[in-house]
Amino acid sequence: MVEATALGASSDGKLPSEEERIKELIIDTIRKERPSSVSQLFSMLLERSETADLSITDATRLVKELEEEGRIRLSELPRKYRNFSSYLFDRERSISFWLVISAVVLTLASIYALPSEFPWVIPRWIFGSLFVIFLPGYAFVDALFVDPLNKKKELDQIERFALSIGMSLALVPLVGLLLNYTPFGIRLEPIAASLSTFTIFCAIAAAYRKFTRLSEIEEGKPSSNQDST
Repeated sequence: MVEATALGASSDGKLPSEEERIKELIIDTIRKERPSSVSQLFSMLLERSETADLSITDATRLVKELEEEGRIRLSELPRKYRNFSSYLFDRERSISFWLVISAVVLTLASIYALPSEFPWVIPRWIFGSLFVIFLPGYAFVDALFVDPLNKKKELDQIERFALSIGMSLALVPLVGLLLNYTPFGIRLEPIAASLSTFTIFCAIAAAYRKFTRLSEIEEGKPSSNQDST
């Protein structure tokens, strides 16, 4: 987590007007450079002649004051992951991946494990509908619009939901059309296998893109998730 604890009054007796000028420089640096931590922000400030004599104590204090004033927002740094598998097993970060996988597994189980008599057929209707008109599009959209920290969303929840249904309605007929020109034909087993494969592939792609984006943020590359207002 970004360290930004208020440390009391400035030790070198800067006038309030001088501190306000430095605050503006801090905001300007955040907007242009997108630092991922206070220490990285401090390093960037040292490169500017206007703040070359600024101490890390004063920098931390001023950043905290800016946050309290609502002029900037600090966010958690991503957890470091050794590899992609360690990211997948962090349920907090990869929750969407596991939800998609669970929904696919439950759908296949409802098709092949449950009896086809009423009322056992009801879960098949529910999961089958979800499997056809939502899951493929959701996984595809999740792979396109990557937001690993959930701070600045390219799509809000309503837009993501609507786009997921729209993409599913576009992708599922395309899969059926392709199957029609294969020896498998348009039957339950090929359709279930094709949609499952496509959905899981998109879910893995989305998770991997989030993992690589988190790695970039950890390395200090510019990110749109550290905003200033």
